[in-house]
Amino acid sequence: NAVNVRFDEEAQWLVLERGNLRVACNLGQGPADVEVGTGAQILLASDDSIALSGPNLKLGPDSVAVVSVGAGT
Repeated sequence: NAVNVRFDEEAQWLVLERGNLRVACNLGQGPADVEVGTGAQILLASDDSIALSGPNLKLGPDSVAVVSVGAGT
């Protein structure tokens, strides 16, 4: 599977996509909402404040989460 990377340099977030997995990182000092896809499920999170809201993942400052999306979640 190919790896796709999306980022917003100004908002300081990064999402790595491979198959149905997403690794979302917020490298900024403020919260960030990043699109990870519909039907997402959090597999790992760096803190309890990370939450899904529809297709978006809400990340706190300096946080990271691994999610699965779509089929096979």
